Formats: sequence, C-alpha cells, structure tokens
Amino acid sequence: MELHKLMILASTLVTAGGGVGFTLWYYTSKLKQIGSKITDRDIVELAKQNNGRVTPALVCEHFDVSLADAKIKLDSLTMSGVISTHYDWNDWTGTTYMIKGYEKGSNPSIHLPKSNSKTALTDAEVIRLAIAMGGSLTPSALCFKADVSVDTAKAKLEELYQKEIFELQVTDNGTYLYVLVDKNLLGQ
Repeated sequence: MELHKLMILASTLVTAGGGVGFTLWYYTSKLKQIGSKITDRDIVELAKQNNGRVTPALVCEHFDVSLADAKIKLDSLTMSGVISTHYDWNDWTGTTYMIKGYEKGSNPSIHLPKSNSKTALTDAEVIRLAIAMGGSLTPSALCFKADVSVDTAKAKLEELYQKEIFELQVTDNGTYLYVLVDKNLLGQ
C-alpha cells in the first residue's frame, strides 16, 4: 500500500514539473514570435503618443497582433521595468500600462538604445564577450565590459536572443542570464 502512494506522489511531481517546463517554453517561444512583429521601442513610442499610457486594445489597433499577444508583450515590458501596471476601478476598459515616470504627470526621457556608432555593439563583440565570460552574459556584465548603457546592453542581448544566438534563463534571484546556444564556440 505504501509503494502505491509513493508511485502516485512521484507521478504527480513529474506531471507538475513537466507542466511548468512546457509553460515556460511556450511563453518564451510566444514572446519571440511577438517580438518579431513588435519591438519594445514601438510600444514606448505608442505610449508617448498617448500621454504615457497604453492598453492591450491600443496595441492591437496599431500593430498586427492579437489581444492575448498584446497582453504578453505589455506584461514582458512590465517585468523588465520599462512600464508599470495601473488599474482604474472607475474605468471598465481594463488594465492600463504606463511608462515609468508618467504617474506624476511628468514627461520622462525613456532610455532605449540609440543607433549611433558610439554606443552600437556588434554581434561579434557581444559573442566574444560571452565566450570570455564562460558562455553567458547578464545585461549588467555586458554594460560593464563593453562600456555601454544598461539599456543598450539589454536591447542587444534581447536582439541576439530573438535571433536565437542566446537562450534566456532566469536565475533564482530573478537575474536574466543570456547563454550562448552554440557551445562549440566555448572550445575556441
């Protein structure tokens, strides 16, 4: 009888673990797909045109994405700290997302990477740094090693993630870790 309970417990744990793994895989692949249609900069620019506010419905109106995809993209930007979530219980239109800093009616400058040659990083530079760091980089490490802004580092790593050069892992403390997909480069 005790063996039967252990078997049920083991199968439950395996099923739950597989479900979490599948959910994480689905979310990251969906985010890649959405990222090919709409960039973070697109969302920020849309919000700036709308007094710092953006809703999933507004994203759908301006870009060729579904409501579910718009919500995933906005939630991703919320997790990265670019925008924040606001609920107005007097307004039944749903969740409003705001650029950080607009809460007090200010007009903050959003620091997204600019494409000038002084701050632009090449793909090869980032890959070389990743190899030197054992095959993985965090945005802060790239910022420090390449002497660029954190925003530029994040954008470049996200770009290479979208191109499937890096895999994205989240550490136990919530740090984004970009890991080289091509492990053969580490032996060179």
